[in-house]
Amino acid sequence: MNPNLRFVRVSEENIERLAEGISELHLAAFGKRFDRDYWRWRYLEGPVGRGNLIVALRGDKVVGKYGLTYLPLIAGGKETMGGLMEISIHPQERSWQCYKGLVRASIAESQNDKLAFRFGIISSRLVEMNRRLGVLVLGRIPFYIGVINVAKLLEGCYVSYPLSLSGWLAQPFLGLRIKKKDNYGLDIRSVEQFDSSFDELWNTIAKNRNISVIKNAKYLNWRYVRCPSRKYRRLVAYRDKRMDGFIIFCATDPRHKSFMFELMARNDDSLVMKALISQMLKELKNEDKSHVLASFPAESPVAFVMKEAGFKSWGTMLWPMYAVVALESSREMYQNTTLKNWDFSLGEWMVY
Repeated sequence: MNPNLRFVRVSEENIERLAEGISELHLAAFGKRFDRDYWRWRYLEGPVGRGNLIVALRGDKVVGKYGLTYLPLIAGGKETMGGLMEISIHPQERSWQCYKGLVRASIAESQNDKLAFRFGIISSRLVEMNRRLGVLVLGRIPFYIGVINVAKLLEGCYVSYPLSLSGWLAQPFLGLRIKKKDNYGLDIRSVEQFDSSFDELWNTIAKNRNISVIKNAKYLNWRYVRCPSRKYRRLVAYRDKRMDGFIIFCATDPRHKSFMFELMARNDDSLVMKALISQMLKELKNEDKSHVLASFPAESPVAFVMKEAGFKSWGTMLWPMYAVVALESSREMYQNTTLKNWDFSLGEWMVY
């Protein structure tokens, strides 16, 4: 008879012992492996301190995990804290007992942590189950795809070389509009890390946000500088020596894929955002990337600028993912939360 399930919170005291099993589980569930430093960064050294990672053990084997990465939030003008959810169960486990035990243990371990709510993304097949559990399904997350090189995109989809070359015919209709020279009088340069000037920019931007992760220098350095699993590119736009916006992206996929994680501008200035997108696309084009993926609110100024640049909303059909929120302490905020008042980015959903 198999031993009973045990549920354990990951801490500095046991991470050395559990990290290998957590990595094996993540590889089995998502096809990607991380080492101990990644799990420590994500759950023990977050922007507001220690998060909450519960693992399910059957004997000595890690068969499930429920992680909450604690993130600083601004909601209705007030600072609070939310937990970014991520749950996975080994394909050979798949038991309701495991799922229920992980959720119960996570709630018990986080009840004194003053979370406003938990949030995350789920696939379409889990929508109905989450609704039955009382989780609020906010709606389908918009994903955008910007095609830099149609022929390369087809090649990456394993279309044969002769047929992929036909992509050049579709380039004027499906491809992005990349301007060779137009920085709108801005000085755009890369930065290695985020200093206090990013706090000033965020404080200006935050005034126009209803619900958002607080993206000050502390958060940005944790998310995009200290992350041990991926190298990010950071471009900043200056006008008369004043920081007016920034963009964060990366290009690591061997199939010519890239991602745009953040794009912000003072007063949502469209010219600043256009200049930053243009510079990013120039760099990705020079590196032979076929396309770039992004996710921002559908009715936001960022999405409007992206569409002007030629980004398409096909991604939403290709990746049917839904945003969800689970109640913790503030029922009023929970009930009023929608995708229309949440200012999100791809960087929040794709932690790794």
